[in-house]
Amino acid sequence: MGCHRTWFLQLLAVFLLWSSTSAVCRKNMARAQGKKALRVAAGKPSFKIAIFADLHFGENAWTDWGPLQDVLSTGLMSSVLEEQKPGGYCAES
Repeated sequence: MGCHRTWFLQLLAVFLLWSSTSAVCRKNMARAQGKKALRVAAGKPSFKIAIFADLHFGENAWTDWGPLQDVLSTGLMSSVLEEQKPGGYCAES
C-alpha cells in the first residue's frame, strides 16, 4: 500500500510543478509582449551565453571541503568568463 501512495504523491508533485510552471510561463510571455528583444550586436556574428547551473555553494560549510569547493567553483567560473567573454548582444530599440 505504501508503494502506491508514494507513486501517487510523486505523480501529484510533478503535476503541481508542471501546472505552476505553465502558469508562470504564460504570465511571463504575456508580460514580454511589447518589450525590447535581444539581437546580435552590429559587427558581431553571434553572441555567447554562459550558464552555470546546479551550484551547491555553502554545502558542507562546517568542513574544510565545502568552502574549498566554493573557492574552486568561483575560480573556474571566473576563468571561463575571462576566456570565453560572453556577450555580443544588445537590446533591440
